[in-house]
Amino acid sequence: MIANPDFKDDPYIYAFDSLKYIGIELWQVKSGTLFDNILITDDAALAKTFAEETWAKHKDAEKAAFDEAEKKKEEEDASKAGEDDDDLDDEDADDE
Repeated sequence: MIANPDFKDDPYIYAFDSLKYIGIELWQVKSGTLFDNILITDDAALAKTFAEETWAKHKDAEKAAFDEAEKKKEEEDASKAGEDDDDLDDEDADDE
């Protein structure tokens, strides 16, 4: 490392007393994801209480709904793949 004689450490370089707004950019691979109950705080106790009152109450039901939707999608995909295989069988019969 090269010493910088002009460097002065400022632990509050990112502190903004007048901050009114915040922007969040969310990137998702799979569409349909919902983001809600967003809390921005530096109080760990408040965050834990908020999580228990919001996310924790619904997480099991949301997981069950997600699993059911995934199962239904897999069944539809399997059904669709079976139909595609049938089409190939028909083409093989035509070739003979």
